[in-house]
Amino acid sequence: DNHAFGKNREGDIAHLELLAQSSGVNLIEAPPYLIDGVHISSTKIRHLLEQGNVQQVAEYLGRDYEVSGIVVGGDKLGRSLGYPTANIQTPSNKLIPRDGVYAGKVIVGTDVFIGAISIGSRPTVTDSKERVLEALLLDFAGDLYGTELQVQLRHYLREQIAFPTLEALQSQMGLDVQQIRAMKY
Repeated sequence: DNHAFGKNREGDIAHLELLAQSSGVNLIEAPPYLIDGVHISSTKIRHLLEQGNVQQVAEYLGRDYEVSGIVVGGDKLGRSLGYPTANIQTPSNKLIPRDGVYAGKVIVGTDVFIGAISIGSRPTVTDSKERVLEALLLDFAGDLYGTELQVQLRHYLREQIAFPTLEALQSQMGLDVQQIRAMKY
């Protein structure tokens, strides 16, 4: 009902009707999609993702928000801390939610694992502002390099912060994993 396209977003439903008529195409205007009186739109979904509100996004989409990508090499710091993570190269055109730590599921082929997912610039270990998506697959052992993973974000746990030491980061990672294991999926 509020779709616009083209230069300066000048195309609207009236313009589409003219195009459809001249092309012999049947046009059906869809009513707005509402949940509890809220108009659901791509703009609304993007705004919620920018806030890290993946639970509300899942309610509006009818499924968890998913990001897919190939596992690439990293600096192996997570492994040295006892929490080996898969660094996932995501498509540049995919909206990645707000920086933070999330609970979710990680799909490897036909196998599904509970995951601790970190999104952000890793402030404890680097000054870089490059955003990275890392997933710790609970109860997984093996090599994932070059494998495509689907990461389904279920719950936002906390913001990403810089810890004073690697030991403090390691301790928080242990607490995050405990919290994630206790959740219902």
